[in-house]
Amino acid sequence: MGAVYELRLAEAHPSLVLKVYPQEFQWKMQKEVALCGRLDGRLGVPTPRILLADDSKSLLDLNFVVNEQTRGRGPSRARGQPGQRGGAIRVHADGTALREFHQIGMEAFGYIGPHGL
Repeated sequence: MGAVYELRLAEAHPSLVLKVYPQEFQWKMQKEVALCGRLDGRLGVPTPRILLADDSKSLLDLNFVVNEQTRGRGPSRARGQPGQRGGAIRVHADGTALREFHQIGMEAFGYIGPHGL
């Protein structure tokens, strides 16, 4: 849907992730920002912390998000290795992340969109 880049700083800081969204997927960028904000500090596994999100195209002529990089592997690479620490998308044998996610109260039932439910 868009390009994803790892940004490494000269000092010993953690890497950052730059995600660029085409105009037709601007709503997905807004949804990601809203969802990460809702999850921040509420799961027992690391979730991406959004540092900057800009869909105004005032800094760059692009819609983009910059977040801290979370370590771990996505589900496609984690199969067969349940229970190891990683990011929120990590596969857990006991379903910890999924169970914690579903325990977060919502103000209503519905689709999670770019501006909430």
